[in-house]
Amino acid sequence: TRFVQIGPNQYVVYFQLFRDCNSGTASAPLTLTNVKMYDNISNLLAGTYSFTRDSVETLSFGDACYTPPGLCVEVHYYSDTVTIANNPAGYYMTWEICCRNYAISNILNPGSQAMVFTSQFPDPALLGGNSNPKFVDYPSDGYFCAGICKDIDFSCTDADGDSLVYSFITPYEGTSSTGSRPLTGVPWQSSPAHNLANILGPGSQISINSRTGIVTACPRGLGTYVIAVKCEEFRNGVKIGEVNRDIQLQSLNCKFTRISFFKAKVLHANNQQIKVRVNGQEQAFKLSGSILTSKFGLRNGNNTISVIANNGKIAQATIIVNYQAIQKPTVTLSNLKGNIVTKDKSFTV
Repeated sequence: TRFVQIGPNQYVVYFQLFRDCNSGTASAPLTLTNVKMYDNISNLLAGTYSFTRDSVETLSFGDACYTPPGLCVEVHYYSDTVTIANNPAGYYMTWEICCRNYAISNILNPGSQAMVFTSQFPDPALLGGNSNPKFVDYPSDGYFCAGICKDIDFSCTDADGDSLVYSFITPYEGTSSTGSRPLTGVPWQSSPAHNLANILGPGSQISINSRTGIVTACPRGLGTYVIAVKCEEFRNGVKIGEVNRDIQLQSLNCKFTRISFFKAKVLHANNQQIKVRVNGQEQAFKLSGSILTSKFGLRNGNNTISVIANNGKIAQATIIVNYQAIQKPTVTLSNLKGNIVTKDKSFTV
């Protein structure tokens, strides 16, 4: 949930709902109803709202190294414009939905646990106005690889230039009977033990940089984990608001395609056309002056890389890939005679 101030008492309120779109999961609502706003100190109800869905996006995951199979996440976007009265105490908003994904590993009885969306913002009359920080888009590498440490970006941008501080929080699962604070956290899975200091369970490690919002995770095993990050905003040393991101990330058995970067200096004449082939498949490349560069995937075992001119002249090399350890052998390209001659070459894996 995020408030963007567009006038003295005018805000556009944005919601993003992340949904696991694999078969068997609940559908997302067309309209968020009974969204409530409260005084930030007294917890008195200040308004009730509804927000209609604007659009839905299905995310793409992976890169040239790895594309995770079976990972499907939708983002449902909701928004509306609201008018909010001045109030020195500021406000917060809550909305609750049931329930979470049954596959979640780190909380108890996940299929019975709700989710609470909430954000806090200051008095609309605050000098200079204020809009909440905005989390980065859901990352295309939004998954973990078991046994491998990885950084995932949970940072925010702030249009007002306020100072931002990041921390883990226990994901929220409930409000008071009226919908206000105090908010209650999910019960962590106890067997094996999970908690705020041990989100990914025994033998795993996870931390967040409080200044940058970068989460570094080293999961030991497979699973689906809920992670919640709070971003607090400060102006002149005083806290004026906060936003939260609550998402689930899978820890997968990742099988990587190794990426190699090939560079060769070639001398070409008589309008000779050049091709780069890896294991017989033609690859894209760039030719700037006499420098040819190409980036490509490598399979496990032997790989043959060829630079070919249309007069039939070939430069060729072999690089060996082992998924446990990538060997970096000395690579020899045969000198091309005639219209293309290799001057220097390098492989980086």
